Amino acid sequence: TLAKTLTSSGPYAPGSTVTFNLLASNGGPGTAQPAIVVTDTLPAGLSFVSATGTGTEWACSAAGQVVTCTRSANAAPLASGAAAGPITLAAKVAAGATGTLTNVAYVAPAAGEAAAESNPANGYDDGNPATGSNNDASASVTVTAPTPPAPVPTLGEWSLLLLGGLLTTLGMGAQRRRG
Repeated sequence: TLAKTLTSSGPYAPGSTVTFNLLASNGGPGTAQPAIVVTDTLPAGLSFVSATGTGTEWACSAAGQVVTCTRSANAAPLASGAAAGPITLAAKVAAGATGTLTNVAYVAPAAGEAAAESNPANGYDDGNPATGSNNDASASVTVTAPTPPAPVPTLGEWSLLLLGGLLTTLGMGAQRRRG
């Protein structure tokens, strides 16, 4: 199974960093081979920054929007009910991104797994057992456009001419009084 949580806090705007935690576990009934694979597909609007796992347990890489983390074949097998070490995934909100961005990930058994997967990943996790899978998970981020700074008031061309004329007149009057 896979659990995914958003671990950073918003509000999120372009340039913000978003952090997710992914936790793969063995729902049983048997022991799972160690080299499981977690694949996370970043939505448009998020770009990969980093993905790290606990110690040397996970090796992660990214190709475009797809992040793949493979658990070491040298790690211990996962007993029924046991969890692998967590994966921390960081992404940056792209310029121009707004709205809700849904990040989806799934876990697959090791390539040489002898036991057939009883509930393979079959789409987005929507909480409905009829359409979702316990092997996929999603987390959403809401991105808001940054609030532009308040405009600085400026004087128009005619206003500047009138102000210049007024200051000139006042300056000439002050000079006459002195002289």
